[in-house]
Amino acid sequence: MDGVLIVNKPAGCTSHDVVEIVRRRFGIRRVGHAGTLDPQAEGVLVLLLGRATRLAEFVSGHHKKYIARLLLGISTQTQDAEGSITADHSTQHVTEEDLREAAGAFRGPILQIPPMFSAVKVGGKRLHRLARAGQTVERQPRKVTVYSLIVEDFQPGEHARATLCCVVSAGCYIRTLCSDIGDKLGVGGCMESLLRTASGTFALEDAVPLSAIERASSDELRRQLLPSTAAVQEFPRIDVDLCDAEKFCHGGFLERSECDEGLVRVHSHTGELLGVGRFDGESASIRPLKVLRDAPNDSHSQTMPDSD
Repeated sequence: MDGVLIVNKPAGCTSHDVVEIVRRRFGIRRVGHAGTLDPQAEGVLVLLLGRATRLAEFVSGHHKKYIARLLLGISTQTQDAEGSITADHSTQHVTEEDLREAAGAFRGPILQIPPMFSAVKVGGKRLHRLARAGQTVERQPRKVTVYSLIVEDFQPGEHARATLCCVVSAGCYIRTLCSDIGDKLGVGGCMESLLRTASGTFALEDAVPLSAIERASSDELRRQLLPSTAAVQEFPRIDVDLCDAEKFCHGGFLERSECDEGLVRVHSHTGELLGVGRFDGESASIRPLKVLRDAPNDSHSQTMPDSD
């Protein structure tokens, strides 16, 4: 069974917990997520099932949209409200104008140091495992992009609060963004809550609540599954005949001249998604990058219709 499942993850469980639930409910092992959500975060979690897991790299790079609750004056070990408090400062003097000015410094391309409590690897080891062992290691800043950062509301006080709506590139840590904005104001800060409202074209209103997945029947589960094509819908579609389909599935280059430079999704003459390739204008050919099928009409796999 191949396809894409958009889950509305609740707070209080890990992304891996969601994967395990979906594995059990669908009765398959090949399930992965494309862009993790921290346990306290909720919202859109994109899951790939079966052979669609091979498309993870094309989905995980999508822009993400979030609504975050920023708590100013409180710094924590994990940069969110779940961590141990490391500093406590009054924010009575901080105004909404101050916050908007500070937030403005983080729009566009920025350098961000990954938090110690994260899945980033340094020296082959996950940072969160080192952090839990009481270790702090040097992390190299990473370039991310904040495409949009809007201060939706502001509540002044001893510990001011604000709601931030942001659109960011893959790899951007919103809790680090909250912490850095607090540091910019000189009072520190952390993330109180986080809701992911979209990942690429997948929006919250299209997501299935995890509770609904846990109680759904087999037929209801199948109806919630999107075709694998949904993971690469933004790529131009190329339809090929049986001969070229077999060539592509065996790693062969396809001669083409009508494509634009870049990624394309290749479909068989029956509409089945065969995989993703890259068109090279210089050689006028499509090079296979990810192949989903062993043969044009693989009768051993259960697939969703790959209609647009």
